[in-house]
Amino acid sequence: MNGIALYRLPGEKSMVQITGDFILKNISENREQGFVISNFEGDKFALLRAYNVKRINAVNEIELPFEFLPKIKIFNNNYENALKSAIQKVNANELQKVVIAKNEIHLFSPANTISVFQKICDHFSNAFCFLFNSPFDGSYWIGASPELLLSKDNDKMLTMALAGTKVSDDQIAICDWNQKEIQEHKFVADYISEKLNSKNIIFEKTSTEVLKSGKLNHLVNYFAIDKNTSMFDLAKLIHPTPAVCGIPFNLAKEFILKHEEFDRELYSGYCGVLNIENTNAFYVTLRCAKITNEHITFYAGGGINKGSNFEKEKNESNAKIENLKNLVFKN
Repeated sequence: MNGIALYRLPGEKSMVQITGDFILKNISENREQGFVISNFEGDKFALLRAYNVKRINAVNEIELPFEFLPKIKIFNNNYENALKSAIQKVNANELQKVVIAKNEIHLFSPANTISVFQKICDHFSNAFCFLFNSPFDGSYWIGASPELLLSKDNDKMLTMALAGTKVSDDQIAICDWNQKEIQEHKFVADYISEKLNSKNIIFEKTSTEVLKSGKLNHLVNYFAIDKNTSMFDLAKLIHPTPAVCGIPFNLAKEFILKHEEFDRELYSGYCGVLNIENTNAFYVTLRCAKITNEHITFYAGGGINKGSNFEKEKNESNAKIENLKNLVFKN
């Protein structure tokens, strides 16, 4: 299947366009170059093998094929019931943390996709902005992820623990986060540390700081990891983290698959760049939407742990969707 991916790295001005064919197996981390895509559950993985790579400075240089867009799949959106059940499970000590997601469907003309991507790049200057077609059903996925899963340069590999959310036009000081938010982030940082230690991987962790993406603030640590580790192996080791799944891992994942009642598909999976312009970087597929032939489906979620409040959690997930939706429908 032919594919196309556009991305804009955090802090950069120009976009990169990759075109080529998708391959779904026997992918060599060292010999291939292209755009990597994986779903939430980790059982679907693809590489858009790059036949052509070019820098794009203006969106009028881009043409997207839309003839293979699928029709939308309508799922029951049981978000509020799932959220209530998650809070009950956490308060009963059956789960320490679980991330509950929702989707929101709107009518949309695919012809507006490129102009929307430009808006996203302009607004989310510090995020990984992406637009690609899925090899699994032909849909397009678009978004701006604040969460690095893995990057690799000549000296080190890097990952991050990102969790906890506050909505504000301003960056929120580290001293202004409550215990619920601090613990929500700590679950992620501890999980990554434990996974790395289980394989005797050497790493250094930074102190906690605040990362701002649009109107959303998050707590974050960075992990510098010994470069001799494979990116593909490390992605399998740590993804999905409690930032998109939960603790204990197996129980949280089972709860998500049972109660969300819709397929996350590529939402909360990961996507990114392999051996393009000396860049190797995978990002968690967040702050995103799926484009089908007449609709756009937005996705967002939030972490439930001790101290979670139903209304606050619902408002947080809505704010994450609004953060992207407002751009999509802004004139």
